[in-house]
Amino acid sequence: MPLYTVAGITVSMSPQYPLTQSRANPYRCENGVAQMTVVGAGDEYEEYAALASSFYEQLIGFDGFLLHASAVEYNGQAVAFSASSGTGKSTHSSFWCKELGAKIINDDKPALRRMDGVFYACGTPFSGKRPLSRNVCVPLKAIVFLTRAPQTSVRRLPPQEALFRLLSQTLRPQDAVLYERLLGLIEDLMRQVVFYEAGVPNDPACAYDVKKALGV
Repeated sequence: MPLYTVAGITVSMSPQYPLTQSRANPYRCENGVAQMTVVGAGDEYEEYAALASSFYEQLIGFDGFLLHASAVEYNGQAVAFSASSGTGKSTHSSFWCKELGAKIINDDKPALRRMDGVFYACGTPFSGKRPLSRNVCVPLKAIVFLTRAPQTSVRRLPPQEALFRLLSQTLRPQDAVLYERLLGLIEDLMRQVVFYEAGVPNDPACAYDVKKALGV
């Protein structure tokens, strides 16, 4: 079975359809021992979704979890913009890329993984509707929860509110042991990473205002 390196994990999977094959190709590796096996079934789109679910369900065992977000790399650090679908997280990250020279890590489902005590935002083949991801892991600086607003406003989130926002934008395991492990990861993440809420308009200039508020 072909091997891929995803979020620093050697993954065994055999996508049958071009959709996942093309997105997974940048993650191919020729040597190694599989640490995780992911499986999919169904038609092209069902396979893509099933492989993604299989990967993210097992990721918790590797000190990682999914965040529904668009993550970018800027000055060697990662910033993840999270929001409900249709709010504009991809649009805002595109402003960072076009205006500030940032680079996409993953446009929809980055993996957040703790490695050697540090949290990274990692690209995966599973990036939603668009093939916008890179096979990189970048130290995570901040997570920004976006809302729509007529003008830019940014505020730092207190821990309790940040926890609620995170849990609403990730997969919550049904297994009680795995859920406790997720909460432990998030607790550690909250000690390392700063969390914000940003109200942003559909205006490229807002990228500069958010960047300034984050101090990156």
